[in-house]
Amino acid sequence: MQRKEHDGHIIEVTATQNADTTRWNVRVVVSWEQGTDLTFQPFDGPEEGFETQTEAEAWGIALGEKWIADGKPTRT
Repeated sequence: MQRKEHDGHIIEVTATQNADTTRWNVRVVVSWEQGTDLTFQPFDGPEEGFETQTEAEAWGIALGEKWIADGKPTRT
């Protein structure tokens, strides 16, 4: 698992290897304090996954940073 602080937020990325395809799936959770509450926003990576754990984790960190930089837009 990778964890990075970014602009007052915590980005946590978990990559797991799919036993059937040997590709890496990724789950991203961005958390931040909103008043007295701790708020979480989860994201899943693309279904096709990644060839390596490093690629999966790098994608997750980049996604979290972009989402924060974009002003935490509502997911559609």
